[in-house]
Amino acid sequence: RNNVILPVNFVLRHVPIVDVIKGVISSGLLGEPLRAYFENYATDENLDPDHWFWDKKKSGGIFIEHGVHFFDLYRYWFGDAEIIWAHTMQRDSASQEDRVTCALLHKKTILATHYHGFDQPKVLDRQVHQIIFERGEVTVHGWIPESFSIKFLADDAVIADLMRLCPDSHHKILKRFPVVKREMRGRGKKISAAFYSQIDFYSKTDKQQLYRQAIINLLQDQIRYLTDPKHHRVIQEENGLEALRLAIQASKYAEKDNNS
Repeated sequence: RNNVILPVNFVLRHVPIVDVIKGVISSGLLGEPLRAYFENYATDENLDPDHWFWDKKKSGGIFIEHGVHFFDLYRYWFGDAEIIWAHTMQRDSASQEDRVTCALLHKKTILATHYHGFDQPKVLDRQVHQIIFERGEVTVHGWIPESFSIKFLADDAVIADLMRLCPDSHHKILKRFPVVKREMRGRGKKISAAFYSQIDFYSKTDKQQLYRQAIINLLQDQIRYLTDPKHHRVIQEENGLEALRLAIQASKYAEKDNNS
């Protein structure tokens, strides 16, 4: 109304792989998503004990300062969620809360867990997402996603459809099933598959360039709205508010769990 916006610096939805994975999930080609987790083994090499990051009065703690990005990402992939459990751990110094974890339930059906630990040398800084489906699994590497792998049960049609959803990726057959073994069951459902296959994708763009371009895309998307109010922004104020709600919820669950 006043031509003012409150942009949230959530860049992950502007990284190309994120939309590819969203397309795979939405396609139903792997069946329903059942379980997901994010493991963030982050570096603290440049985080001295007196760094503001460790001061919860300034940063809000890891869930609020850092976890919000991934709460928003998982809401994009899996839908609305509620925190059902959380826990935090402190280093020798009570002022350095360096490991946190929580469990979420998306749409009351998909169980997800997030772990953030800031305790690694810079050369070992790494992150991984794992999504378990009824017919396979997806693995995504990097907090700025740089690569992914899909292992799945399939026939020729499913392989072709997934390859269309994953341009510039590579496919290989891991196992061929004889005709007499192509009928299977999982989660109480009949599954027919001729192959156990794998699709791999590796970005030709390095992480810093992906990050830089995501920031540019985020800013352009927000600025466009100021001149075109009908433009639908990828990230809106509600995204930040909902991610913050989950972060606060996780912090409160952790405080309760730690005191029990």
